[in-house]
Amino acid sequence: MAANISALSVPPPPSLEGSGVVGGGPPIIPPGNVQVESDSDRIRTLLDMCFDDGIFPKSNINFGATEIGDGVGVLTLSDEVDAATVNWLKARTVIVIFDEPAINLSVNQRERLIRVYEDAWYTDPTLNPTQKRERTHGEGPNVMLDVARSERIAQWMIMKGEDRIPSRNDTIKVLFNPWMTKSELDEMRESDRAGKFRTIASGVPLEALPSLRYAIERLMGWILVMLPAGKRPEEPRLGNIRIDCAPEIRQTFMEWVVVRKPSGCHLEVQFGNQDTTFCNKCLCWFHDEFETECPRFNEPMPEDRAKRGRGRSRERGGKGRGLRAPEAGRSQAEGGGGGGGGGRGGGGRGGGASAPPPMSPIPLVVGQQRGKQAALQATTSAPSASGWLGVGGTTHSS
Repeated sequence: MAANISALSVPPPPSLEGSGVVGGGPPIIPPGNVQVESDSDRIRTLLDMCFDDGIFPKSNINFGATEIGDGVGVLTLSDEVDAATVNWLKARTVIVIFDEPAINLSVNQRERLIRVYEDAWYTDPTLNPTQKRERTHGEGPNVMLDVARSERIAQWMIMKGEDRIPSRNDTIKVLFNPWMTKSELDEMRESDRAGKFRTIASGVPLEALPSLRYAIERLMGWILVMLPAGKRPEEPRLGNIRIDCAPEIRQTFMEWVVVRKPSGCHLEVQFGNQDTTFCNKCLCWFHDEFETECPRFNEPMPEDRAKRGRGRSRERGGKGRGLRAPEAGRSQAEGGGGGGGGGRGGGGRGGGASAPPPMSPIPLVVGQQRGKQAALQATTSAPSASGWLGVGGTTHSS
């Protein structure tokens, strides 16, 4: 591995002309001048100690106003402290994304890979005067925050954009992005979500996989990307398929699609979307951890999943179970009337209008797999999850 480390590129030497800085040290103060530390200087010193060394010293800095309401304490940061914190993090912090969809790296593995990358320069006094390791912070699945030891290293990584880090058997592709505030991340996620409508086909029968895309595009609308079927670390192995569709599908989304075989057999596929209720306890869709139909209802919530912010919350309304097609639609289809196609009405899970009728009537026999799915979910052990939503995914989460 040492040979591979030496091949890593290193940040260029610093430009010291007119900077008043030698070797990355503090600015030179002319003799005889007494420097009075201002509030901004004290805030900067505190931020250096906190982010660089993990020290939380006592300080007389006024961080803002505090208040208590309904048993909740609130600290409203002052403009000066907030601006200084954001500017510090933007100058020194890099979002490191391990761009390997087939690999789920633990926090320790990600940190070790960053250390391998950092080995190329951290002992160089011109690049890292403190001779200390950079600090890392786990932010989500395959995502880390790297607090660089100097602004120049952070800027160099961001300008580089991407690189490959040697591992035991191969190299790992990493992306370097500038740090963003929570509001900036939320805005980017909303912009990303506005350009697509995320759906998920839950527990797709193997026999229905080849015709699934055709069925969706004929019954709902245009598909942007259909991700390969596979198991995600935070979900049971139920054959879930993620599908990014054109945003117009929000109006034509239907919860059930039935593939009818010439022999008369029916393959049922249930669809959720980005607003569908998700259970953080059993990691399954169409119910939440507060509903008794959850197969793990009587079990405690795993500590690493107490707050996941995924799917529709109970406060936002629409607790529809989604486990069975509407009886009216079932009766109409089985009675020989014009097919309803399994689409929800105005109160459907997609939140949009009723889906248009399909091209030919399809008998709705949905709901037969309810017992099978519940039994499978109850026996599936939920793996541990590691953390960010990245955008689109990675967004993570999104």
